Parts: sequence; C-alpha cells; structure tokens
Amino acid sequence: METDFSSKSSQRNKLKVVLLEDNAADALLIKHSLREALQNQFELVHFEWLRDIVAFLKAEGGGDIIFSDLNLPDSQGVGTISAIQELNQGMLPLVVMTSSLEQEEDMLALKVGAQDFLVKGSLNGETLRRVIQYAIQRNQLTRNVAHSEMRLRTVMENSPIGQVVVDGENICRYCNPAATRLLRDIAENKTLPFELNREHPIEIEVDGGAKQNLFLEISTTDFEWDGKAAQLVSIQDISRIKRKEQWEKERETLNNIKELAGAIAHEFSQPLQILDHSLEFLEKEIGIGKRTETCRRMTNRIIDLVRNLRNIVVLEKQDYLKNQILDLKASGGRGLSLEIGEKAAAKVPNKVPLKVEKSDSRKHILLVDDEPELVELLGKALNTAGFDCTLASNGQMAWEMLKIGKYDLIISDIYMPQMSGPELFNRIRDSRITTPFIFITGYHTPGDTPADIAEADDIFFKPFSLRDLVSRVRDLLLPEKSGGIESPGIFRIG
Repeated sequence: METDFSSKSSQRNKLKVVLLEDNAADALLIKHSLREALQNQFELVHFEWLRDIVAFLKAEGGGDIIFSDLNLPDSQGVGTISAIQELNQGMLPLVVMTSSLEQEEDMLALKVGAQDFLVKGSLNGETLRRVIQYAIQRNQLTRNVAHSEMRLRTVMENSPIGQVVVDGENICRYCNPAATRLLRDIAENKTLPFELNREHPIEIEVDGGAKQNLFLEISTTDFEWDGKAAQLVSIQDISRIKRKEQWEKERETLNNIKELAGAIAHEFSQPLQILDHSLEFLEKEIGIGKRTETCRRMTNRIIDLVRNLRNIVVLEKQDYLKNQILDLKASGGRGLSLEIGEKAAAKVPNKVPLKVEKSDSRKHILLVDDEPELVELLGKALNTAGFDCTLASNGQMAWEMLKIGKYDLIISDIYMPQMSGPELFNRIRDSRITTPFIFITGYHTPGDTPADIAEADDIFFKPFSLRDLVSRVRDLLLPEKSGGIESPGIFRIG
C-alpha cells in the first residue's frame, strides 16, 4: 500500500529518511523494515555519531523524517534528542528507537520534541509505515499550531489595544505591550488596579504622564487560561473621542451663549441707539462741553461692549482686582431672533409720530421700525436734512402704505411683528418696485449678513451715526447735492 506522507516526498517520489544508529544489526533491520513499509520508495541517509548528524543538519537540513537511537558513542540518553532538536527546531518529525527497558527515557524524549518512539525488537513493515505516517502528520499539526500561536502573539504584541489576562484572584497573568503603555502600574503577577464589570464596559481616567490624562474603556470577557476560568480584559484609549465630545459640548455651550448674547445685545442696542442719536441732537443744541464729552465717551464705550456682546465667540476670564470678569472678544457672531408677539406690537403707536409737511420738492421717505422713539429721532434728523418722513410700525403696515402712496426711499428694521423687513423687501422686489431700500439691524454684523438682506441698497448695523445715515440718504436721493462723494457703504462705529 502506497501512501503520500508529505508534499516533499510526493514531489520526489521517494521519502528521505535520516537514520542515527551505531549498531549495524539494528540499522540493517530498520532498512529492511523500510523496504517493506515503503516498497523501496525511500532514500536513506545513515549516521553513527551524533556529531555527524549535527553537521548534516547544519549543512543541509534536508529530509522527511529522522529515526534516532538514544545511546551513541558520543552521546547518551535523552540528551541526544535535545541536541538534534536544538538544530531541527521541529522542522522534521523525529522518532526515537529504543528497547523495552528504557521506557522512562522514552517519555522524556517525547517531552523534548520527539513525535513517537518504537521498540527495535518489534519492528515490521506495517508498524513502521503507521509510525512514519502518524509522525509526519503529527509534526505538521504541531508546526501549524506553533505557527498560529506565533501569529497570534505577533498580533497581540503589536495591537494598539491593551490585552490583559486576569485569573480568578484578579491577578494579571499576561499583559501585552499596549496594556503596560496605557496603564503604567499594571504588570504580570500583580493585582489589577481597578474593578472589572462583566455586564458592560467601564471608563476610567488615568495619569498620562507628561501628556494629558488618558480616558480608557475597559471591556471584560470570560474565557479559559491554562485550563482555568479567567477573564480577558481589553483596554482601549478613547481620549480623542472623549476630548472631541468635550469640544462639541463646549462649542454647543458657546453657540448658546452667542445666541443669548446676541439677543441681549439687540435689546440693549435699541435704547442705546436712541441715546446715541439724542446725544447728537443735544450736542447741536447746547454745544460740546465737558459733560457732553463724558457722555459721548461713555456712550461709545457702551457701543463697543454691546457690539462685542452681540458678536461674542471667545470667553476668557481675566483677573480684575480680587474678582473675575469676562473679556468679550468679537469676530462675527450670530444673534438670536427674539419672538415679537402681540405685546411687543401693542407698544407701537398706530399714529405717525412725525408731522409730515408734504412738498413736491422734498423727497419722501418711509421709515419702518417697531421702536417709536428710534424712528422719531431718525425722522427728525432726516426732516432737518430736508426730507419728508412717514412711519410704519411693521412690514405689513408699510406694505399697505406702499399700495396707496409713493416713496422715494424705504428705511426698514429687520425683525418686526406681523411682517419682517426681509419679507417686506422681497415682496417689494417681486412686485418690480425699484424704490431704494436701506436696512438697519442690531442682530447682524458685516461678517454674517444674510443673503435675503444683502441685496438691499445699503445696510446699517446698530449702533450707527445719524450723520452717516443722512449722508447715505443724500447720496441715494440727492446725488447732485452730495458733492460727488461716493457711497460710504456699510457703516460701523468703532
């Protein structure tokens, strides 16, 4: 019966047998048994001394199986097998040939790497064929297991995830390099420095040394280690995820602060605008003196604070005496649109607060804002400059006025009850009315101007100067009297 014992022997059609036996009679007996077992399909390499087979393995190392006696002229006992396996490294299956009186050494030979052993006096072809077949297959399985273990160890040793084996007494039996890197106080044969939870992963924060603290996620799985119940502990660094979550939370908080600050700034900007314009009139009426200079300086300071509050993007605490104050820094924040309901609309008088002197020679301006005091000041300034003004307290009222009257310019706030400024603007343009349109707003800044108001003829961001507004109106309505001065564009008071 022919059997392919290995891919090597199949390719050569002959099995290469390496024999280490110093007894000529035993060697002849094995050779006859090989002929019977392999039907002469083998090649025999015979050595009598250990030194000779050692030289052969160093120089060539070829073959399919090794048969070796234990006792040689230059080596005795299980040391012979150890010396061969030191060079062989399990590459070739090794079968020990012994007598029935040496069973204790036979078992030792198996422990140091021999695949099988046979008793010289009981050799026959069938027994030898079976020993060769099983030895080759068993050696191949052993090599496969060793290769798998090596690959698994390579994966474990190079894994970025920490892996720790913990026994029933919470003692670490194995730690890969990632585990010792993530947890500096963990080591084999030491107690695990934290409690495990089999139900769900836990998160811990540990000292990261010179770096920031590390956030670790610990997962636990039950399994067996050396035949005993144990736990496989996986340790993963989630610091980047945690810091990203913290950053997202801080960004959300800052956005909420920006929205709230924008809304508060808008509520301040309305009365501040009125205060600023009233101060302009007061300076014209009584002149500029020490008191008015102080009022102007403080007003400008409040204007800067309100602008920064509306556009806040950074919160930094600064020491101020023994307390802490907030340093407001602006760079294009977006305000919050406050709900303006019936109560707010009820505060706006239905009557026009300005007495209009209609004249064919004067340009007529429609002022749209739900803040009557502000519109009164704007109207007074524009009247003084030679323009007629009519007030509408919201976009809907202005739209009704436009149906029955003609205006040379519309100046409108953005956020108002019933109909907003942008809605009014879009409705006017959709109706192909080309009347010049100027927005005034306390919610936005030049850096975040919405698209639906950017197409207006101009935008003034509160607080703004009455002088600048009047100058812009003259540019639009009386270009022949503006002295050729170009439009000042978007105004902001610094």
